[in-house]
Amino acid sequence: MNGVPSDGFTNRERELIKVLQDALSDRPQRAALLQRPDALKEIMNSKVVRGWLFDQWQIEQRQIEQQQKEGEQYSPNHVRSLIVDIMRSSRMMLRSASVSQDILAEAYSRTWKWFFKNLPQYAPEIASFVTWFNNKLRWKIRDILREEADRQKREMSIDAGDSGKPFELPAPAPVQWKDTIRDWLDTLETHQAEFCRRRMRESPQVDCYKTLSQALQNLLETDDESWEAIATQFSIQAPSLQRFCRSRCYPIFKRVS
Repeated sequence: MNGVPSDGFTNRERELIKVLQDALSDRPQRAALLQRPDALKEIMNSKVVRGWLFDQWQIEQRQIEQQQKEGEQYSPNHVRSLIVDIMRSSRMMLRSASVSQDILAEAYSRTWKWFFKNLPQYAPEIASFVTWFNNKLRWKIRDILREEADRQKREMSIDAGDSGKPFELPAPAPVQWKDTIRDWLDTLETHQAEFCRRRMRESPQVDCYKTLSQALQNLLETDDESWEAIATQFSIQAPSLQRFCRSRCYPIFKRVS
């Protein structure tokens, strides 16, 4: 790595660059740096220091590319890994309370893919790594919310069918009641991941798997779904829970059964 600059930099900028050099060459120093969120914010907010860090990444990338061309075993992305660790430990990453954790996690996954692909186009003189990432993350969240809204519209349209009535689970014949409910529970377990992903936007603690699992168990034991009792567990209104099941959960049964 390049030495600490000696011209045109403040003493604090030199200190921070020296800290980064130590972190790149020594794992304990790196771990110690990541426990200092104030210093990490300084690094992210300094055009000079983040510019130096980006320069080191470019140098490392050229070395890796050369090693690849020569068929040599190339070193891992030490600098990129440090950049990511600094971002994650800086307490500057966006944490949106207005969307569910599932949506936020998907948005983060998409944004990291974008970040790694587009890192060569990063401009340290314009924004910090975190600001650049957060700006894209907000757009990814909007994209996912729009996709979710479109999917709900399609499902509602499909569920309504020709009659204009929402899809409901068919009532089994009395003699087959218990067996049919057990079949539904098996279907629920088989497709658990898909049912778990469907959550109430306004109450993200409620998902299709938890709701239907409880309702079907109630049916199996008492011949009644007990929507009021389930809704009380989730601290929501029973009509809202029933609408959620009709519009978001039952369509999955229709598709996978």
